[in-house]
Amino acid sequence: MDFIENEYVDIPDIVEADIEGRSKGDALSKGVAILQLGWFILQLVARYIQQRPVTLLEIDTLAIVCLSCIAYGLWWNKPKDVRRPHPIHWNKNKAEVLQDLSFTYEKVNPEFSLDRWHHYLLVFIYPLRSLMGTAVTVSPCAVRAHRIPSLGGYADEHRHDRDHVITLFLGCFCAVIYGGLHCLGWHYLFQWHTDQVLWRVASIVMASASVPLLLTFGWVILSDSPHDSWVVRFAVVTTAFIYIAARVTLIVLLVSSLRSLPPGVYDTVAWTTFVPHV
Repeated sequence: MDFIENEYVDIPDIVEADIEGRSKGDALSKGVAILQLGWFILQLVARYIQQRPVTLLEIDTLAIVCLSCIAYGLWWNKPKDVRRPHPIHWNKNKAEVLQDLSFTYEKVNPEFSLDRWHHYLLVFIYPLRSLMGTAVTVSPCAVRAHRIPSLGGYADEHRHDRDHVITLFLGCFCAVIYGGLHCLGWHYLFQWHTDQVLWRVASIVMASASVPLLLTFGWVILSDSPHDSWVVRFAVVTTAFIYIAARVTLIVLLVSSLRSLPPGVYDTVAWTTFVPHV
């Protein structure tokens, strides 16, 4: 990115023909994956109907499966693992580029640079900042200028902001689904009552952790506040910390529950009971 910003190199022009026909994932492979995910969901529904116990590991897997189905639906037409080499030519002499880089290195000491530590901190909160549209590293106009039309090119200048709003709401919706599905273990027979309370609290927290993020982003939109204000940063960091703490709690409880599984957890589903017969 530094080379592009300093005009050392140019972004290669990628046309539609360079991408079409090079995807390593087709509808058949994606359909088979969807069938496998659907088969897992069907088994859990059948176990619930026949009143057979379901483990917390299966509940957590169910939440991941639902998010995977949403991802497959949104990325159904997205090319997979497209590899097309493009030569990149220097706009300046290599000696000039190396001289500029050495000058920049001498100007900023990486061992004591605050920007260096700030970069490490942003790595942990980058997903949430990207979700809110505060982590854009390339100009939106440049992105639209080099975007392939058949893969979602945009002509509207305000479409970029609307896309971030849609992405934010979709991400929060997925977070609510993920945390809400963990509430299916509300009446799970834990070995200790404290574990049951922690599971319930962590599930509710994961389902509702995105609410402050939605309120903050709504306030930013209505008040035309900058996306990198301290309020936005505080909301992102707080939400990330709460969500990660709740997720770690669920993982610990999930693993600890394997030491005392309920009776009947290894019983298979009697599929013949669903078939009409005499």
